[in-house]
Amino acid sequence: MAIFGDYDVDGVSATSLYLSFYQGLGGNACGYIPHRVREGYGLNEGAVRRLAEEGISLLVTSDCGTTSHHEIAVARELGMDVIVTDHHQTDATMPAALAVLNPHRRDAIYPFKGLCSAGLAYKVVSAYQQRYGSGDVEPDSCLDLVALATVADIVPLQDENRILVREGLTHITRGARAGIRALKQVAGIAKACTSETIGFRLGPRLNAAGRLDHAMLCVRLLTTESDQEAMQIAERLEQLNRQRQQIEEGITGEAATYLQQDEPAAAIVLGSRDWHLGVVGIVAARLVDRFHRPSIVMAIDGQGIGKGSARTVEGFDLYQGLSECKDLLEAYGGHPSAAGLTLKEPRLEEFRRRFCEVVAQWAGSARTVPTLHVDAEVAVERRHPAVLLEAIAIGGDLDEAALPEAGGLAGLGFQARVQIAGVLAQLGRGLRRRAERDHQAGGVPGRARGQAVALEDDDVLPAGVGQVVGDRAADDAAADDDDAGVRGEHGFGHGRAAYPRRPRRRQSAHTGAMPVADHRFLALSARFLARRAPGRALARLAD
Repeated sequence: MAIFGDYDVDGVSATSLYLSFYQGLGGNACGYIPHRVREGYGLNEGAVRRLAEEGISLLVTSDCGTTSHHEIAVARELGMDVIVTDHHQTDATMPAALAVLNPHRRDAIYPFKGLCSAGLAYKVVSAYQQRYGSGDVEPDSCLDLVALATVADIVPLQDENRILVREGLTHITRGARAGIRALKQVAGIAKACTSETIGFRLGPRLNAAGRLDHAMLCVRLLTTESDQEAMQIAERLEQLNRQRQQIEEGITGEAATYLQQDEPAAAIVLGSRDWHLGVVGIVAARLVDRFHRPSIVMAIDGQGIGKGSARTVEGFDLYQGLSECKDLLEAYGGHPSAAGLTLKEPRLEEFRRRFCEVVAQWAGSARTVPTLHVDAEVAVERRHPAVLLEAIAIGGDLDEAALPEAGGLAGLGFQARVQIAGVLAQLGRGLRRRAERDHQAGGVPGRARGQAVALEDDDVLPAGVGQVVGDRAADDAAADDDDAGVRGEHGFGHGRAAYPRRPRRRQSAHTGAMPVADHRFLALSARFLARRAPGRALARLAD
């Protein structure tokens, strides 16, 4: 059997999980990841024919295959059975495979739609074990791979994904897998791992292989039992990630310079023969952050074929938007928030015009101002210092001198106010200056990504400073290590606070005060703060 995966973190993690489990059963299994530049995303006929020549009789896809009707038909003609395991958006008609496992199938009855492909692979091997028994590898020992993929692929951290990630992070922290131990070492990770660790440290390094080299490097890393081999591969990934950062910075600057010459249209569609295909997704995400418009960035090869990645703003479904332009495209696919596409260079201008019209029509009745989603607005009065300190640590800094006069803190008592004042200097005076500058300019600190808890503006914090903001990674896998902002793990999800260039509208589903947090949450909050800003005051809170 062959496991045919994708070149992102989800694809290589799912492929590694399948290989580890079925090889542990004694199965004759191999992995195949297409080269991003030479082959592109998903099943391709050339690879299917080569695998058939090698004697493969069962082809299992991971993170691809849902829309590969032709390639699966070819595989069947060549005598192969095909099982599709994927979580991308589906067509009305499923391919003629032996089985198509996808939570987004229109006839799917599985209650949770948010699994990534590695999470789906975990379900498959767990079901196999339940029916046929296990081998040398227990499915639960692969939860580190599931956690990597779930966070890096930016699927919702809700429902069972929260449990899978929590358990997987325990495995990653322990370093049970040789490849993850090596990757943590080259990334300088010595402490307990969080979703932030995956999103900003491990994920970018794993993605770098598929962008600039070959993603099979990652499969080798995640399946090897040799510490020496693992370290060699991890060091190579570190080099590739640094190279990727340099290439991305150059393309992003070039694209931004071009867009600043004129007022951007309803959407951004850019392509160039000088751009590297491996980083166009990250660049598209950067443009969305900067210009708040759906963005498509393409690299055009010497034959005039443009391949690109698309990212979007909240509310606009990229997959449906591309569907309205499908007559101009050679291929497309993906999710509502991220997609890929292929088109011929002569059609680029017509596609740009059509796609911008589609977005403009949507924007005519939709909000185009970035939105910060808020779970609850928390009044400062009578809140435990740990809760306030956590909000400040994630969302920004305050002026220590203002605290004794702040009426909103009066209910906390003098000792609590002293503790808070003593901590603020450790949280970074630079953030306070940036927050004050943004506030004076009319900006609202915080990113409109994920869920948030905001302190009420009139309690202590000026105009939104102190919002606890959920984060999405800048690409389909993860953001860079050097992204601006304060990042941290807290009781409401994984988050980062940053400072945008324009005001953001806030929405709140609940405007009342949030109930007082329980002691267990306060203890977790205090321990987090003790790690972020060590000091005697925080140590006392942690105790």
